[in-house]
Amino acid sequence: MRNRNLLIYSFLLFFATALPSCTGYLKDSLDDSGATEKLQLSAKSCELNKQKTYAEIKINNGSGRYYALPTDLSIATATVEGNVVRIFGIGAGEAYFKVVDDGNADFSPAEIRVTVKENIERLYAPSKTLYIKKDDLRLLNPTHPSKDCDWTIADQTIASLSTSSTGTSLQANRVGETWMTISKEYWTIQEYVIKVVEQYDLMLSGTSFRLITQKLGIDMGICIIQVGNGQYSVESSDETIATASIKEYNGDEYNDTLWNPAIVWVKALKPGRVSLGVTDLVTGKLSVINLIIELRQ
Repeated sequence: MRNRNLLIYSFLLFFATALPSCTGYLKDSLDDSGATEKLQLSAKSCELNKQKTYAEIKINNGSGRYYALPTDLSIATATVEGNVVRIFGIGAGEAYFKVVDDGNADFSPAEIRVTVKENIERLYAPSKTLYIKKDDLRLLNPTHPSKDCDWTIADQTIASLSTSSTGTSLQANRVGETWMTISKEYWTIQEYVIKVVEQYDLMLSGTSFRLITQKLGIDMGICIIQVGNGQYSVESSDETIATASIKEYNGDEYNDTLWNPAIVWVKALKPGRVSLGVTDLVTGKLSVINLIIELRQ
């Protein structure tokens, strides 16, 4: 038994030492034994900090099709556009990128050493959906933290941007869907899905609510009409349980994802279940809110 355990231990030790490290694997993972020429870069290293958050390194030869493999994405990330590698610092430390010619195996990869001297704050907000009616012109949020950044739209036949002294406006040209990107120094801060429609759909912040109250007969806002055409009505299925009304929205004036918003208010009269029918009076679109009212003793 002792000899068997020794044999297993020896095998595991050999297997562990034979495995390359993550960085070593990256450096040796591409077989470039057939390469006849090495990719030439404008620089082999770069140093980034809060004042210099990204670097551009040019590829001076090759086929024109490249990609960059990282060792540690918590330290830096990179994009390749044409013959330019853009490296963005993220966290303090050192990382390497292997630049590979994807179109010609005759070129062996080149390596870039990246040193990030300090943590660099990178703002990014998840993508949002923005609805806009065809032919409408909308002033976008002038208080957006990225108002001094670059704004671009993928398909300008669907929607386009214009700027004036009041800010950036979105023009809806034709029905369809496209992307709008807000970036600074090539780093994406915010993305919008732009949906140009013939008429606004009726969209609510929710359709099922549980209202627990200690006192009946008090008006309470329970739901936001997020998108619509601005004229609404609401009807309760049982006004002995709750009555409902539409009131003006007084929230964030510059929320780009809201359009013609309003608040659905209810007055709970007794415990029970009730349905509230919210109608867009322009399109006739109906959405139903299911409400449970409970009285806390």
